[in-house]
Amino acid sequence: MAKEYNISVPAHPSIYQPNDRDLDIYFCEPDSGINEETGLLLLINGFGANSNSNVYKKMRGNFSDQYNLITIQCDYFGIEFMGDSDDIRINEEYFNKLDDQLKIDLLSSKNSEDVMDWCKKNNIEQLIVDAILKEDLSDFNDMSIMQALDNITALFLVIAIIRDNGYKINGNKILCYGYSHGAYLSYLCNAFTGDFFSLIIDNSAWLFPKYIEMPRYLFSKKDNLMINIKFEYLINKIRYDKELLYLLSLYNKFESNCTIVSFQGDDDNLVHYIDKKNFCSNLKSCFFELIDQKKVDGKIFKSNKHGLGADFLLLFDYVMKKYNFNFKKDINFKYPEQTNFNTNMYKYIIDYSKEVPILTRTPTNNG
Repeated sequence: MAKEYNISVPAHPSIYQPNDRDLDIYFCEPDSGINEETGLLLLINGFGANSNSNVYKKMRGNFSDQYNLITIQCDYFGIEFMGDSDDIRINEEYFNKLDDQLKIDLLSSKNSEDVMDWCKKNNIEQLIVDAILKEDLSDFNDMSIMQALDNITALFLVIAIIRDNGYKINGNKILCYGYSHGAYLSYLCNAFTGDFFSLIIDNSAWLFPKYIEMPRYLFSKKDNLMINIKFEYLINKIRYDKELLYLLSLYNKFESNCTIVSFQGDDDNLVHYIDKKNFCSNLKSCFFELIDQKKVDGKIFKSNKHGLGADFLLLFDYVMKKYNFNFKKDINFKYPEQTNFNTNMYKYIIDYSKEVPILTRTPTNNG
């Protein structure tokens, strides 16, 4: 079985409000050991998961042994706000639509059990609540730059550990596998590292994080009651640089040579497959696979909607077998020295001279 490791290291300070942060990094090395053919695989989860989710633990171990990979994952900036929420309150708009007696009864509820009893008593079939998120500028779900920097930091620190221990690995076998928002972050990581990756496997990446501009809704059912939790994130209340975060404009700022395999459902409500297909067609080496109802096989793909209901392990196996990539060996690969991006708002410089990303950004004249 693959050997598992977990380290906690100082993280990149928040660019919004600097503070001391720690980053938890999880990685596995193949049971057979590290050699010059060993590659790296950065796994990036999306909403509703983290490094301790069972499927990701399984992926780290299985992929490491099966494909001779050091598998890496981290709990990146703001991830604690991306799952479920136990801290909720009744949605104000929903409350205002209730009649006066229902409002009085609901206001007398002292805890969630009382609210459930109120719903049952009044035959309420749907309850809309707001998640109470304790985000602030030092730690929040920014859905963008800070999250990408954390993933890059995890990758490069593991490389440093490997080299410090005298191992050589294949620098032409650096992979990234992301789901939904995690797939979107894969594209950011590749751009911010100057096209450092050899392969990105993209399951349903959006072209721009939709939950920056609109609420996220999480549905759950308890008995006959549908509970709809509304999440409104801090990022949509502060100034963000859409030009850098929109993949079409970002990937127009440099030439990407990374091979990309992109899977997209034709009934995805967060990104239109035609827009995604057009984006991929402008990249140098992107294989676009549209998943429609005919390709829903009940095994790899259980849906043609966002996320495809995909079996993450089988999807990775499918890509590796179908495309049979030839990762030519390169044990003398180097980190990027520096990457630069200019937008109408900021000038960005990401420095790698200390083997981890250090970002500086300065307002442009237009910013």
